[in-house]
Amino acid sequence: MGARPQLPRLTREDVRDLERAAHQCDASALVLVQSSWAGKPVVLTMLDQVKQVVAGLFNRAEPAYLVGSQDRKHRMPQDVSEGPAAGVSPSGAPAAAPGQEEA
Repeated sequence: MGARPQLPRLTREDVRDLERAAHQCDASALVLVQSSWAGKPVVLTMLDQVKQVVAGLFNRAEPAYLVGSQDRKHRMPQDVSEGPAAGVSPSGAPAAAPGQEEA
């Protein structure tokens, strides 16, 4: 079997871009939650899935950029178990938006 390819590492600018993308997902979700559009539950679920990927990449890369800039005691452990996705009920269906009851 051949050697595994060396994948490129994230740069500081890449990490900043991930942070901006996460904020854009949050802002988009906020606009959708306040709308009356019938398709919002599906899009909110998709935004949440994108946000989970972005947050996972950011969280894995962040400790490398915190070395020397912050105390190690402020870092989150890397092996944190994840609960159900936000915006998705335990059955896998999109959850009701905040302030709305599920049918």
